[in-house]
Amino acid sequence: MNNVMLDIETLGKKAGCPILSVAAVMFEPATGLVGQTFYARIDYQAAIQYGQPEEETLLWWQKQSDDARHEAFGGKARPDVVARALRTFISTHCAKPCVPWSNGAVFDIALLQSWFDRVDPQKDDRAMTATPGHSGMSPTCAPWYGCQALMCALSRLTGKSIMRWPMRCTRSR
Repeated sequence: MNNVMLDIETLGKKAGCPILSVAAVMFEPATGLVGQTFYARIDYQAAIQYGQPEEETLLWWQKQSDDARHEAFGGKARPDVVARALRTFISTHCAKPCVPWSNGAVFDIALLQSWFDRVDPQKDDRAMTATPGHSGMSPTCAPWYGCQALMCALSRLTGKSIMRWPMRCTRSR
């Protein structure tokens, strides 16, 4: 399988916010077949060490059910352990070309990329932030390119170069 759905629960809507949980599932959209799954809940105190919560999102969480708040805020895992486990899950289970799916064009993936940069950054041999397959931010990796940016972000998450987006990107600048 080469399609992976990513979902996160956060304490904000912008890059740099804390992440409380991460879920991923491999699937095949043509058949509906579901494959391997990943789910991790992060300790709240540890999560806020890696980002600034947004007041609006904290107020939103207060309005949710007790069960939903317990699920979101009841995690015990360290962020760095979850980051490494998610990288391993994607690189182990996602065949190439790996196609990420998420909420909107880049919400979950952009927030995950920012989170990885803070929690468990990967460095190359020059101590530069590693983006496998790319030297710096090329035009095809710029965030305004939508679909291509997903592939660059997923490459950074997995620590492996990901093949090009398998479909023509219909998004424009």
